[in-house]
Amino acid sequence: MLLLSFIFNRLPEKEIMDALHLKSMKFVEKMEVHPEIFKGFYNPNEIEAFPDSEKEKAKEMHKLLKKWMKSLYLASLDVFQSTSLEMPTDQKVEVE
Repeated sequence: MLLLSFIFNRLPEKEIMDALHLKSMKFVEKMEVHPEIFKGFYNPNEIEAFPDSEKEKAKEMHKLLKKWMKSLYLASLDVFQSTSLEMPTDQKVEVE
């Protein structure tokens, strides 16, 4: 099970909620296609304790998961930028 959260200062319009739901579902569909993606949720330090036969796959899944998370984050920003609701400019969020 995976919990995705979006935090808002106020309740967004239905159009925004629908768009974020769609982006989230696409993220979930990607995960369903890669049954070993769960290995990407391990902390990189924990991966070092894996058997040698699993380390490389776990590192690969970790990189892939980070890429997908960044993509989901950027897609959610696009949703806000394409609507009349503006994101606060005083908050900086860094994505690795």
